[in-house]
Amino acid sequence: MEIININSPIQKEKFPFAKESLTYSIWGNCLCLLFFVPFLGIAATIVSLVMAIHGLKKGKIGIDMYKGNSQKYDGGSFAMTLIGFILGIIGTITSGILIIYSLFFTIIMSAVIFGGHF
Repeated sequence: MEIININSPIQKEKFPFAKESLTYSIWGNCLCLLFFVPFLGIAATIVSLVMAIHGLKKGKIGIDMYKGNSQKYDGGSFAMTLIGFILGIIGTITSGILIIYSLFFTIIMSAVIFGGHF
């Protein structure tokens, strides 16, 4: 006679894009905080914009995958994908604004450093 364990949980798949979406979105939000460094701030905010957009796209792909087959995937990895998507939106907006700030800050600081009158 076999003993069948009825209470064993069903293993669900994790999203393939959950960690990637969250990682890129967090790095995109962190790198945009370097906007105040002259010259380096421009490059950092452009990279942060690209990373935030990448995290946003991976989050959108993950959300669409979950809508297509929600029974197959784990809810925790869906939450990570959703947080990555939201942080991607925030990072895209923040990076876009801070690119403009970094350009102005670099122009003002280069005028001060190189002795020009502004």
